[in-house]
Amino acid sequence: QSIYAGAHGSERRGVQMVIRQYVPASVILDLLRSDQGSGDSYHESPRRFMTRMAALEQSGSWDKLENEAKTWVADHPDELPTSMGLASRLMRDPDRERRRVAEKILRQILAAHPNSVDGLRMLAILLQARGCHLEAIEFYQRLLANSPKDVKALNNLAWALSKEMGQHEQALVLVEEALVLA
Repeated sequence: QSIYAGAHGSERRGVQMVIRQYVPASVILDLLRSDQGSGDSYHESPRRFMTRMAALEQSGSWDKLENEAKTWVADHPDELPTSMGLASRLMRDPDRERRRVAEKILRQILAAHPNSVDGLRMLAILLQARGCHLEAIEFYQRLLANSPKDVKALNNLAWALSKEMGQHEQALVLVEEALVLA
């Protein structure tokens, strides 16, 4: 706590980065555990949750991270920015375990918030990157049903339809629509 005294904005992020880089994950987790009290996810702040998730990520505790993220999403259905932030951070890394956990988190978010435009977009992109093109197409279509002027979704859907499904005419229609909107 005292390490943050007087640190704001980018300084605070720099301190967090140094802590993550040089303090072992087990030490961070022990400190969070001893300071938390009840260990109840429901009363945990988003910042503490993200710090704990970063420590679990650093230690490679993927099953524990997945289970604790699942509990967080269930206990905090209105904390979408935090849940989405974790999924986003995990899916940016090419590591298969990180992306597997990100996918599980996104699916859980979408179970609670089926029309979450950001959730639909992120899961579609993740699925497309994994080569699950048919399922990615379904999520792009759901996304466009909720956000019909999403140029990136139109473009990505067009690419998937053309390259993976051979539906070049449909893809061209989507590209033209995206160009009109852009």
